[in-house]
Amino acid sequence: MNDIERTTIEDTYVIWKMILIRNKHGYSDEFANILEKIAEAMITYYGPERKETIMNAIYNTHIHFQKPGEDPEEYFDNYFSLPQGINAEKDDFWAYHFSVGIPKGHKIKEESLIYVTGQCSELDLNSNDEQLGINLQCLIHEIIHCVKSHEGFKYSGCNFLIEKASGLERVIYDTNLYMPLENKYHALNEAMTTLQEWEIYELLTNKKANTSYSTYEYSANVLGCMLRNDQLRKVMIDAEFDKSEDWIEYIGTNEVERLEKNFEKWNNEGICNYDDLYEYYECFRDYSPDKQYFREDSQGSNDNSQGKELIKHSETNCE
Repeated sequence: MNDIERTTIEDTYVIWKMILIRNKHGYSDEFANILEKIAEAMITYYGPERKETIMNAIYNTHIHFQKPGEDPEEYFDNYFSLPQGINAEKDDFWAYHFSVGIPKGHKIKEESLIYVTGQCSELDLNSNDEQLGINLQCLIHEIIHCVKSHEGFKYSGCNFLIEKASGLERVIYDTNLYMPLENKYHALNEAMTTLQEWEIYELLTNKKANTSYSTYEYSANVLGCMLRNDQLRKVMIDAEFDKSEDWIEYIGTNEVERLEKNFEKWNNEGICNYDDLYEYYECFRDYSPDKQYFREDSQGSNDNSQGKELIKHSETNCE
């Protein structure tokens, strides 16, 4: 089969699946067209071998745009089949993805929702307006979350626990209250999702992504430097789709814990340690598992302007 025939089959699959998606969720033709282009960009980015995972995740996730006067928390609680409601932080967000795994005998029924607030609901692929670009990035970000969490639930009936694998993140839920009991690698997962949001947005629009609006700006930029190492990028993306922890073995548990700690700190404080930035910039360019790069302790300046300059440099010169 030549490349043209293969491309035609893949395009036909996406078009057919989008018809099913539009009919199932009642999307307008305008939004379905935007969603189809996002899906195509994601398939190009992640590879055609993952097209079914991407399209099935979008098919099984409802994307809801907030109506005037609508309470997001009330909508969440009514949408999901949980009598106790959803214990999730839903304050001060533009768009939000949440999925639950509900035990049904020995199986799990997965329910997935992307909620888009009114301030983020206007979309235009061709506009140069900054806010419309951010709106599109927010939607891409949440679709990445829905794809990475698709079919990521495991149920342990003996102790009423559900494990959710969403990209790099692992969450353990109590099925009685559906509250998270343990959450691992959240900061790393958000950095990974943010970096991919930027790269998919640029692939989709041929425009530079807005990186400054994101809480995860620092960590995503550092991760971007790390993933200039093609083998590390492949290991981490494969692990996201395979729901495996091979990436932890590849990097090393201690190094992963250090990354998570630093990423979480940078996200919360909005500042970045210059020495840490430089360390990640340098050590992951030719990283391999048999090398040890990290200092036992990081003591350095908290000069935010220096960190900004390194980030700016890394976007074009980290290789």
